[in-house]
Amino acid sequence: MEPAPYVRVISQRLVTPREAATGSSVVIATAATAATAAAARTEASATTQLSPSDQITVMTATCRAWGFPGGFPASHGAFNEAALEAALAQTLSDLPFLAGRLSKMQGMRLASLHIKHTNEGALLTVAEAPTITVEAAMGPSSWPRRSVTVPNPALPFYVDQLDPTRRALLRGKEPLMKVRLTRVADGAILSVTLCHVITDGVRWPALMAHLAARYRQSATGKLPDPQHLLKPSDRTLLSSSHMKGLLSEVMGGVDASPAAALKRPPFKVRSSFAGWLRLTAQVLAPRRYLLELAILHIPKAEVANLKRLAAESNPDSPAITTGDAVQAACILLIHAARGRPLLPVAPQKAMVMVQLPAPAGYFGNAVCMLEVSLPVGTPQPTTTNWRAALSQLAGAIRSATAAFRTQPTRVLEALEETEALVAAPALRMLSFVSGKLLPQLTAATNYMPASQDLDLGLGAPSAYSQQLSLPRARDMAIIRGAVTPLSAGLIAQLALAPGDAQRLREHPLLAQLVPSARWVGGGHGNSAK
Repeated sequence: MEPAPYVRVISQRLVTPREAATGSSVVIATAATAATAAAARTEASATTQLSPSDQITVMTATCRAWGFPGGFPASHGAFNEAALEAALAQTLSDLPFLAGRLSKMQGMRLASLHIKHTNEGALLTVAEAPTITVEAAMGPSSWPRRSVTVPNPALPFYVDQLDPTRRALLRGKEPLMKVRLTRVADGAILSVTLCHVITDGVRWPALMAHLAARYRQSATGKLPDPQHLLKPSDRTLLSSSHMKGLLSEVMGGVDASPAAALKRPPFKVRSSFAGWLRLTAQVLAPRRYLLELAILHIPKAEVANLKRLAAESNPDSPAITTGDAVQAACILLIHAARGRPLLPVAPQKAMVMVQLPAPAGYFGNAVCMLEVSLPVGTPQPTTTNWRAALSQLAGAIRSATAAFRTQPTRVLEALEETEALVAAPALRMLSFVSGKLLPQLTAATNYMPASQDLDLGLGAPSAYSQQLSLPRARDMAIIRGAVTPLSAGLIAQLALAPGDAQRLREHPLLAQLVPSARWVGGGHGNSAK
């Protein structure tokens, strides 16, 4: 990782929805700011109610950044700062929850959280880093990170972060959206940081398509296509009570076994002594949870080979997908890095992210962590028998995913568990997660291969992109499509303890499983062999 370049902040202001009409801005740390914010709080009474899937993400943030080569000042093919500010203001008018603030928790329960439409605005920062190019700042070689902790997430210089402690956020004192435009030597980098309660990764492109449409409108005067604009949705529809209603309509007592599943024992959130110890250690000694972000490029041919190998031993339906095979491979690599057995045999489990079924037009979080385990007593293959491990694990991922998508009661169970977590007092919930859930978790993956380029009407879409979630979770792989200048394929971002990362680089499984994969940047070497 190269040293951070010289960066100078040119301006920083809160952009509010009212600016859509006036074009004015609210400058931070002035008396006018305080007066405007106070007036907005007095006038605003509307709220956005959050789903449990939103509330459970409150301690995390999600960021995106896009690089646009092109000169300043604004001209054809270059970034127009005034248009960006106007577009942001109009977007806040369209989607007022973006300009709001979180309510204070009642009874220390996440379930009480909602967004108050205070109209206090989103933070817009304009900065410059004249000594670095877009490619040097955003190319994959800049992605690896060392010495990552929760207090110090080691973010790129062009990304704003939320307060790592989340104290300001939970007191309703921090914007839910931060936008930064950084001028660099040969263009600009646009980044957006959101509190994760706003939306999940699948719906990020829709939000940015909305902002891009408003940008093109501000820059050219052309009205946007209504299909590119979001509308606020009722997030409370993503709930177990709504799902129970749907199940009752569908089942109607015809099938007794699914109906009986609706009456299973409730999910209990209980604290434990072990949970308190683990939670205390995490709070008091965050450096014990030091991470390294290692980036592995898996070429297209290698991806196809993983799918072929995984599918050969799983001939029955449902068919193995590319996502199944690649996620299985990444889980095997994480297990090897940790010195664990290759397969997650119950009660141990790996987790993969899947989407909950959501109403049409839904905007928010709809992600579920799906548990994947092999049955108790499943023999562990040796490292040399990695093909069997890949096949078994990919098959388990496909079976779990297919069951989740075809059995509504599985969705209901996931919703009820999330609701139980957010309804419990926060400290009890954290103790339960630390003592009960995390010790059984061996690895987690998130497969998001779709491109998330941004088209602002500058003559070409963004040339570079970066996607981040904070804080990073140890033993997790985020898998995305390869980007410029790498060849076609996938990139696996592996968050590992430093010793585990080094162990993986030297592990024979790496060269056996993905022989043509390469480590990206950061002085990690250029070969998976």
